[in-house]
Amino acid sequence: MPRYRERGHAFVAPGHGVLYEKGWVVFGEGTPYYEASPKGCFSVDLGYNVEETLPSLALYGLLNKDEEVLASVTQSLQTHLELCYRMAVGITAGGREL
Repeated sequence: MPRYRERGHAFVAPGHGVLYEKGWVVFGEGTPYYEASPKGCFSVDLGYNVEETLPSLALYGLLNKDEEVLASVTQSLQTHLELCYRMAVGITAGGREL
């Protein structure tokens, strides 16, 4: 089992950093991958993040009793859900309608 914990940590560490650096939104599903677009934006796949990435990070945090990862995942999930809500009702980040 320790082998899997070490391997899990190797996978979580880069993702955990992405959560801190980019305002709690997981990015990377698209191009450019690790670079901002000419307008300073990063590619984000909200559906994949909410269905796959964040639950996997949460499971890692639970299995390893890593409260820091769990706190990050909780904040990130709240941010992702707010973005989904804003998209559903047509509100931009600045509060304007789409």
